[in-house]
Amino acid sequence: MRLAVRLAIETRDSIDALKEEIKATGEFDNLRLTNGFVVNQAYLDSKKITAEQNWDKVLKFGSQVEERSAPKTRTDLQVNQTTIDGIAELKKILSLYTETSYVTTSFVIRMVVRGSLLVRHGKI
Repeated sequence: MRLAVRLAIETRDSIDALKEEIKATGEFDNLRLTNGFVVNQAYLDSKKITAEQNWDKVLKFGSQVEERSAPKTRTDLQVNQTTIDGIAELKKILSLYTETSYVTTSFVIRMVVRGSLLVRHGKI
């Protein structure tokens, strides 16, 4: 499914960094990795963070204030339904961690990608 979002430049850079890490594994050598595919993989990695309730560790690596002031670009991501459902659930979970009533889809994607990088680097 297509997900239209505005992503901060930092989030796009993080997606590119994660894409390079996924390519380096050699697991998807013959595929063209789209940003949507990378977000799907990041969501799968983030399930470990949710299971272990480690979102506070991911959040301490960035600030919500930075998210609001960061330049953004509009993009369409082709993600699967499981990822879309997971993002909806993470909106509820992350709003508890941030002590706010609502978090945006782009913020959740930013945290999922950041969390995936932390998991792959063994920091979580």
